Amino acid sequence: MKRANIYGLLFIFLIIISYPLLLVYVPSAKVWNLIREDGIIENLQVVFPFMAACLFFYIFFKSKSKKEKYLFGTKRNYFYLLLGIFSLIIVGEEINWGQRLFNMNTPDWIFEKGLVEEINVHNQGPLFYLFGIPVTAGRIYFLACILFFLFIPIVNQVSRKAKDFFQLISLPIVPIFIAIYFMVNISSWQIADKFLNINNRWKDLPEYAFGQTAMECDGLEKLDRNLLTLKFLSHEKVKKNIYS
Repeated sequence: MKRANIYGLLFIFLIIISYPLLLVYVPSAKVWNLIREDGIIENLQVVFPFMAACLFFYIFFKSKSKKEKYLFGTKRNYFYLLLGIFSLIIVGEEINWGQRLFNMNTPDWIFEKGLVEEINVHNQGPLFYLFGIPVTAGRIYFLACILFFLFIPIVNQVSRKAKDFFQLISLPIVPIFIAIYFMVNISSWQIADKFLNINNRWKDLPEYAFGQTAMECDGLEKLDRNLLTLKFLSHEKVKKNIYS
């Protein structure tokens, strides 16, 4: 492995484990300036998925092959197109589909349901119920991350039949080291939330901060996943699709 890749992996690893520690040991007022509405963290939650979307679309167009046939006999790998669209949906959700940018009014049906006054799906109530369990957009997003960053890479490593199937349909596979980082991402937040009592860190914040802090802290966790997505896009196997 090249030295630059090693440094890159170490840098991302340090970022992943630093967020919970940041919330615990840095004065809460300083942390709030980073994670507040329209702060640097929230802006990066838009920039990184947008960068990922552009790269996914670029890889999709560069994946055209005269010799190799992808799923359903197509000449391009449409999984990259789907990942690019998914990334753009994340961007749209993060900017409330341009609500403040274009000074759009909140639709009446959102007011009638008493939901968050924002044009998005991930901050609203359940989309539907499955076996009595409320299914929200946030849970669907988290499940998609679990499948892409964790479940599929592990199954690809342990099952030869699964690996052959993924290759047959030309499914982009996240490297196993990124799957490990994803587990570290989830575990570090669960440990911090359970043992370090993060929520008590906000008692000395102004009144306007309350009610938003937990949501903004979740943005730090999502930022990790955006970093892992960009690292996946820079992986050597993906570069072959870009530069071939």
